[in-house]
Parts: sequence; structure tokens; C-alpha cells
Amino acid sequence: MKRFASRLAMLAVLVGALLALCNAAAIRYTPPTVFSQKLSLIEQQDLSGVQVAIFGTSRPYHGVDPAALPWPAYNFCDLGQPLDLSYAVFHRQLPRMPHLGVLILGVDEFTFGIDDANLPSAEDYLDHGYDVPHATWMTRLRARIPLLRFRRNLLPQLLAATLGKDFYDRTVVDDADRPGHPDHPCLMARTGFFYTPTHAGDVSDALGERRAVDRRIGYNAALRAANRNLLATLLSEAVSHHIRVVLLRTPVHAAYRRHEDAALEHDFADDVASVMQRFSPNDVKLLSYWKRDFPDIEYNDVDHLNGAGAQHLARLLAEDAQWAFADKALTSN
Repeated sequence: MKRFASRLAMLAVLVGALLALCNAAAIRYTPPTVFSQKLSLIEQQDLSGVQVAIFGTSRPYHGVDPAALPWPAYNFCDLGQPLDLSYAVFHRQLPRMPHLGVLILGVDEFTFGIDDANLPSAEDYLDHGYDVPHATWMTRLRARIPLLRFRRNLLPQLLAATLGKDFYDRTVVDDADRPGHPDHPCLMARTGFFYTPTHAGDVSDALGERRAVDRRIGYNAALRAANRNLLATLLSEAVSHHIRVVLLRTPVHAAYRRHEDAALEHDFADDVASVMQRFSPNDVKLLSYWKRDFPDIEYNDVDHLNGAGAQHLARLLAEDAQWAFADKALTSN
């Protein structure tokens, strides 16, 4: 019996050592993602002069060029960034922006029905020390133990420990995810903007229908109440620091609008109104360019602008959001 217990203990030690080794390899060789690299760039950036901050999903990430605004601005948006991740970054970075006067927060028809807290991108935020409000204990555990992140291809991680990092880079890291690659979205480090080259993108009716269906499938009405409260919390924090808020709906192509879900739009309007009524219109306003027709050449696809469209929208914002900048001692670029 003692011999069995001794062997069992030895086996447990060996398994524990192997798991520790594998986790160490996972920590070392897990490739950077668009999320982790954007967060690293934000943390390296001098934000002391930022006066306008932009948050939201890929729509304002692609769609608002901070350099085209007449005030020092930074685009904190990320791909698929929902309210919980927007709030996590805003709350963490606010002390680094002593001159912040205006917050531009992108809102979409699906804003109140999505929650990224339990998807892989949340692990990157947690790994960088951000508090993601809705993250479950399992997501928090995966953020602490990279070995549990099976989505990042566990086998090459283990092989890399013996064959070297070059092997890992060749087999796992996509070219566009390599730091310094010209197609990497985070190269625009000064302003945080996801620049898309100006060319005529896909604005076909087929893509519009497919994208609208995807938005409906990913929408969860059970999250509406929690997201309304989270938005109210974010707005309250901004207003308490004398920051005015522009809730922004970026334009989408008619090929997308033709297939939009009327019920989704109705719920969105109700949710936004229920939150906005808690605040003074001098502090929070909605600017919607949802049905504003931009030229086809300014779209990257049916619901994302390209570089030219992003400059166009920034110029419109500079005019239409003048109320937000009134009596703010903002410095022109």
C-alpha cells in the first residue's frame, strides 16, 4: 500500500511538472493577437494630451479617423469591442487622460445584445490587467493559465518548446498578426486607428443580407438589461469627470439596411432612450449617421467605412458635435 501511494505521489509530481512546463511554453509561445497588441500599444502610448477618446466596435475602429478631428484624439476601439470591454479600457485609462473632454462611444443595433466577456478576446483584456465586468470564473482562469486556451492551437505550443520559436512562428502566427506587418491593424499607434486603404469594397446585396443575418444570430436579448446598466455606469463615470458623451451610430450601406431586423432596431431605440433619459442632454447626445448615404468608394464593406469614409465621418462629427466641445478648453491639432 505504501509502495502504491509512493508511486501515485511520484506520478502526481511528474504530471504536475509536465503541466507546469507546458503552461510555461504556452506563456512564452502564445502568439500576439490583434487584441493583445492593441492593448500593448494603448499602454505604451502617451495619453496625457488626449482630449477626445473614441470607443466601440470595429465600425468606429474603421470609421473614425482621429487625425481628421480638429482636437487631439485617440481611437481605443477594437474588433468586436462590446460595452464591457469598452468600459474596462475607459475605466483603466481615464486617469492617464487628465485633459479628456469628450467621449465618442460607438453604439450599434446589436450593442445591447452582445457580451464578449466569455469569448477569447476577453482573455487578452484580463491578461493585461483589465477588469471585464461580465467575465465568468472560467474565462478568468483561462486568462491566468494560457495552457487552457485551446483555441490558440495547443499542439504547436508544445512542439515549440522542443523545436524552437521559429517553428512556432512558421506554423501558427498568421502573417497579419505579426508585429510590424504592413497589414496589421495596430500599426497606426499614434492615434489607435484601424486604417483601411481607400478602394471600392464589397457593398453587394448578398453580403448585406449575410452580414445582417450574422448580427441577428449573434444577438442575445437576455443581455439587454445588464448592458443598459453597464452603459449607464460608463456614462455616469464620464459625466462625473465633466466629460461630455457622443453616442455615435456610424453609417452603413443601403445594401445592409435593406436586410436589417426591424425588431432589433426597435429594441435598440428603446434601450438607448431608457439610458439617455437618466442624463442631461447637455451631457449625453446621440448622433446617428445610420441612414446617411456615403459614396460606395468610402466603404470597406457593407457596414464598415474605409480610410476616406473615416475622414469624411470625422469631419461631420467635428461639425455636428460642436455642442459637446462648447466651453471645453480643447486645443486644436
